[in-house]
Amino acid sequence: MNKKLEYSLLTIILLIGIFFRFYDLKNTPPGLYPDEAMNGSNALEAIENTRLSTVDAPMFGGKIFYPENNGREGLFINTQALSVHIFGNEPWALRGVSAVFGSLTVLGVYLLAKELFRLAPIMLFRVPISGSLIALFSSFFLATSYWHINFSRIGFRAIMVPLFLSFGFYWLFKAFRTRKITATLCAGIFIGLGFHTYIAFRMVPLILATVLGYKIFIWRKERASETKGCAPCTTIFMLLVIFVISLPIGSYFLNNPADFTGRGGQVSVFSAENPAYEFVRSTALSLGMFNIRGDCNERHNFNCQPELYWPVGIFFIIGLILTLIGLLQKGSGTKEQSLFLCVSFIAMMLPAILTREGLPHALRSIGMLIPVMIMSGVGAAWIWKLADEYLSASARNPEYANRIPQIQRIKKELVILFFLGLAFIAINLLNTYHFRFANSKDAYLGFSANLTNIGRFIKTLPANTPKYVIVNGGGDTVRGIPISGQPIMFLTGTFTEKSRNEKNTHYIIENELSLIPQEKPLFIIPINTTKELIGKIKERFPAISPTIPGDFAVFEAR
Repeated sequence: MNKKLEYSLLTIILLIGIFFRFYDLKNTPPGLYPDEAMNGSNALEAIENTRLSTVDAPMFGGKIFYPENNGREGLFINTQALSVHIFGNEPWALRGVSAVFGSLTVLGVYLLAKELFRLAPIMLFRVPISGSLIALFSSFFLATSYWHINFSRIGFRAIMVPLFLSFGFYWLFKAFRTRKITATLCAGIFIGLGFHTYIAFRMVPLILATVLGYKIFIWRKERASETKGCAPCTTIFMLLVIFVISLPIGSYFLNNPADFTGRGGQVSVFSAENPAYEFVRSTALSLGMFNIRGDCNERHNFNCQPELYWPVGIFFIIGLILTLIGLLQKGSGTKEQSLFLCVSFIAMMLPAILTREGLPHALRSIGMLIPVMIMSGVGAAWIWKLADEYLSASARNPEYANRIPQIQRIKKELVILFFLGLAFIAINLLNTYHFRFANSKDAYLGFSANLTNIGRFIKTLPANTPKYVIVNGGGDTVRGIPISGQPIMFLTGTFTEKSRNEKNTHYIIENELSLIPQEKPLFIIPINTTKELIGKIKERFPAISPTIPGDFAVFEAR
């Protein structure tokens, strides 16, 4: 493929990916889910602790690991702290970090796919396919993937998994090809940082061991050639860099082993009465999520739709078959590429199939995006080249010499039709995400928009007037308060005791109404307003009356 054309198409794909990840980020998704807000509250606390550090010895107040809310690796939250410090405590400041990482992953998939299939042409069923074509299709499918875009617009740390997976293995394959120490160093850094992201990345050592083992095996067979370099040297140096970069999080887990398992142990298939059945069930549901029925969690997916839009799903099935053939067939020329895709597909599916809750689970299986999109790219590239080869062969056939103009016209029409199909994929995504999902009741409720409205309302109240938020929304407790209060705490900047006192904002649970003083004026804002709670409030404050400024109630004592 012409380099100018290739880079022009790549630029268009990157712009499409950036558009879908940043467009209307301030409003979509609506609200702020408590898990996202928990990240934001920790980010605000990190900023506050940084400001409290001495001038002579400044120190960032973030952590390697944040134990609240079932535990979270600190890299993503610490990055969000920088965004919140610059842009303020707004939902989009948290989600903008995800959008950046998601946009970069589109480039990462292109680079990995091209490096993986660098030796062109690759022969699949005697059809030559260039690495550039596979890379462009793979990156486009990721750029227009609802699955990836959804998590690129939510403040969850899992979005970093495909980023570090794609760039890490891009540099790894490049390091073995070029034998450059800079590529080896970059591979070690990206893979090492991946262990600071999300629990799913802990399956990467399976992929790493397979790829490195294969590289050393091939090197031993071909080491008589002076051009093959030293595979063990590259491997040792890379593993050393990975060890150094991942050492802080590894040391933390050694000292806090309970945080290593976290909530994963609670939902593991091995804790079920029949582990074998649960494993088979979770595997079947996870495999079916691509083309049959996807994640039904409104925060992970829309309307239980398959994780792959149907044309991409067809390309994926074709690519999966071709990958298996490349792995099993002797002399296929794609043994290494197929091995990487198959092992990464299985390894990154394990975080989902080893659990038995909320299946299929698009979040836990987010690492599968990389092999799935590259396989889809292989399938699409194969179809493209198959049609091209067939028409080109027909044009060379003497029997069709008088039909060459028709063949050329058909060829042009197929190219136009194919590009229209790709445009239709992007248009469908725009409609599904920004119109159907963004305006749906599930999105409003799923992302706790009412809690966001309460937080914004409290920010408009006088700073010197006491405000008491009754957190009766349920959820695990964080420092004595249910996590449902986190969106309000983040938006008002009142997560720490110090900030609450400064802003005269206090959080209590429903059976602590006696803690509210009788002084006036003051505001009482419950998360959920029930008849029983109204009765309790009026019993303590007989003259108080509620107002309804939105989808919540406010009790003002004057």
